[in-house]
Parts: sequence; C-alpha cells; structure tokens
Amino acid sequence: MLTREVEKLYREYYGFQLEVPYTQQHLYHFSINQNLEELNKVYKSLRDEKVNVFVEIGGASGGSLWMYANLLCEKGAEIVVIEPERRRELCFICNKLSQLGYKVKQIHQNSMMALASVSNEIDLLHIDGDHDEISVLNDFSFYFPKVEYGGYAILHDTDSFAGPKKLRESLETQNEDIVTYSCGDFFEFTKSNLVSGSKQCQCGTSVIRRRELGQQTTNSI
Repeated sequence: MLTREVEKLYREYYGFQLEVPYTQQHLYHFSINQNLEELNKVYKSLRDEKVNVFVEIGGASGGSLWMYANLLCEKGAEIVVIEPERRRELCFICNKLSQLGYKVKQIHQNSMMALASVSNEIDLLHIDGDHDEISVLNDFSFYFPKVEYGGYAILHDTDSFAGPKKLRESLETQNEDIVTYSCGDFFEFTKSNLVSGSKQCQCGTSVIRRRELGQQTTNSI
C-alpha cells in the first residue's frame, strides 16, 4: 500500500505534462524511472530524518528529484542535481522546486567534473547516474565521503544493472549499514488516473547509512 504522500506527489508529477503549452508537449517526456513500491519503502524508512542538503547524481527527467525532495527534504533545503544533459523536464521540475522554497542548483557536467562544486555536508545522496561498473564505483567512492556521519545514500538499480549490483554486493560483504528493497509489484500513474496492480521488473533500491569510523553496524535503517 502506497502512502498518501507518495501517491499525491506521483500524481502531481505526471500532471505537469498538462501545464506545458500544447504546442510544446511533444518535446516533454516526464518519467519517474523508479519502482514506486521501492521508493515508498525508502520514504517510510527515512521520513523522520532531517535533510537539509540533498544531492542527486543523474537527474534524468526530474522524477526521483521531485519525489525525494518533497518527501524527505526540509523546506528551504539545498538541492543539487548533477545531469550532463540540459533536459526540459528536469529544468521544469527544478523551477517547480524553487517555487516551493527549495534552493536548487543544476550542474550540467558529469559527476567527476562536478565534484568540486558539491558540498561536503550532504545529508542525503541519490546515485542514479551512469550504471557501468567504473562509473558507479567512482560516484560512490568520491561522493559518499561527502555525506555527513549519520546521513544516507540511496543507490538505484542495485538488482537490475551489473554495476550497481556489484557495488551493493561489495558493501554487503563489508558489513555496511545497507538495506535493499526489491519489489516486483508497483503502482503506475497515467496522467490523472491511478492504475494499480501493474507489473514492473524490480530495480533494486539500496539505502546505506554513513557511520563513524569504528562504529558497529546498527541495522537502524
């Protein structure tokens, strides 16, 4: 069962297509490339956290950015999205978030080039950029140390792509504070109509908490 918050935001996101001028609608392709049940479980596990700095690697069409920003970030939070392409949908979503009072910054570079422009005080990091093994490992290795102790990283597609899956398996063997949500069922919205009971291949969404050196695994996620 989806929370009302997740359902509401999902409907709002796809409703934005209707706000685009009719003559330009063919240029916009809004899409939340997430398994919604997995996203819902991430929300329920992290909703009590206070996120003031949120960084997303791989903004795509702004779907996960819209969901996680509104579900988990404090009002007025600093949001940084790294996406090399200047996507219309992403710019639209960033403008919407700015109107809601978030401090949004887009970086149109690859994640390694953007590294120096990103805060060292990240509360929540979402890694969903290039999925090859080297890129995923680099994103995690260089950005996770920027996460505050007690903060979290969300890794996407840790069941469905070889690169993220290998990273997840490596973290599990290192006894890290990591939990993976894998769901085959999901709920899909088409414009304003909710269609339940649809099927989608599980993506695998992993949440890892950064703990202080020497701290024992707490399984607190």
